[in-house]
Amino acid sequence: MSITRHPRGTRAGGRFAPEVRPEPSLTLTPGIASAEVYRRYTENEMDKTEQRNLSRRLVRGAYDSKLLHRMAGTRNISDVGDVLASAQDDEKLDAAIHAVVTHEQRNPGVVASETIAFQLCRSLLNAHRNA
Repeated sequence: MSITRHPRGTRAGGRFAPEVRPEPSLTLTPGIASAEVYRRYTENEMDKTEQRNLSRRLVRGAYDSKLLHRMAGTRNISDVGDVLASAQDDEKLDAAIHAVVTHEQRNPGVVASETIAFQLCRSLLNAHRNA
């Protein structure tokens, strides 16, 4: 039995063959907000729906990147699911958003914009543990 080999980048397999596409020039890092987004987020220039949607994406990104798992620790790994559930509860999420916004307003520029996911997760985790 012989295997027919094709040079890299050459389509093979008829109409179902994968197309060769160039790599995207844009890469997105989950859980990281740009400085402009962070500014709008913390200066209440976003409406509640925008803040909630962004917050849920950031918490999910922290989960996917295992940041949330490291925060919870191996002994409390069940807290990870509880934090994800808290992020779906508008009241709990609003409280976490309020904590992040209030901290930034009291201490402007102290916290880097890249840490917004960490701040949200920490607030949700603390609220869950103190409940």
